[in-house]
Amino acid sequence: MLRRAGEGFLLDRVPVSTSRATVEDRQSSQPPLSSQSEDGSAQCAASTPSAALRLSSLPWSCFIGAALAFVVFWTGAAHPLPLRLLTALFLLGVVQQDLLRNKIPNALTFPAFALALVLAALSPAGSGVAAAMMGAGTVFGVLFIPFALRFVGAGDVKALMVLGALTGGDSAWELLVWTTVLSGCVGLLVLLLRGGGREMLGRWAASLGVTFATRRATYFRAPMDATARSAHPKGVAIALGVMAMQIWGSPWISA
Repeated sequence: MLRRAGEGFLLDRVPVSTSRATVEDRQSSQPPLSSQSEDGSAQCAASTPSAALRLSSLPWSCFIGAALAFVVFWTGAAHPLPLRLLTALFLLGVVQQDLLRNKIPNALTFPAFALALVLAALSPAGSGVAAAMMGAGTVFGVLFIPFALRFVGAGDVKALMVLGALTGGDSAWELLVWTTVLSGCVGLLVLLLRGGGREMLGRWAASLGVTFATRRATYFRAPMDATARSAHPKGVAIALGVMAMQIWGSPWISA
């Protein structure tokens, strides 16, 4: 049913144009995230976390983290060896912990930030620490509002602050742009692999239809158990963002 919310309408569960009887029939014949039989649908919903190759297991999380860390180390040949090594080892921990626990712990980010400042202090340039603090501060300033709105987690912010300190203030903007773009790509890919693409497109189409019909901004929120509400591994997107930054830099500026 529709309920009034500000200037528009919100719909928690069902499309506006369907009657209650039609909705009940549809819910009984087509459970969320599947168009197959009832047993098959329940089986699919139960196995959703492990559908994408069981990436949350310890062996897979270690393998993916090591693979991404190696590519980050290899693509960062323009940087000093200690900086490349610390960046690669840090991202290994970020990806592994995010896949395994869906969390980037303080026990990883705090020591890494301290080591980043030590490396900056030992750099030949006299402004190494200032550049590191500027990079971390840029990340914090840009992500403060998204964090306050719960669009990004605290662990993700702290991980990006560490990388901002490692890359310096000049590259912090590139890091943020690449990780934001690739986080959206990874999230969309995970959503499709988990079978939530049709449900999301259906909600968007229904929202657009009601918006045009009522001339009021309308958005149908995903149910609490919908795949669109599940978390995706932002640590993987962060590692991919570092790789993209080291390979392509800022093509939107230099083009």
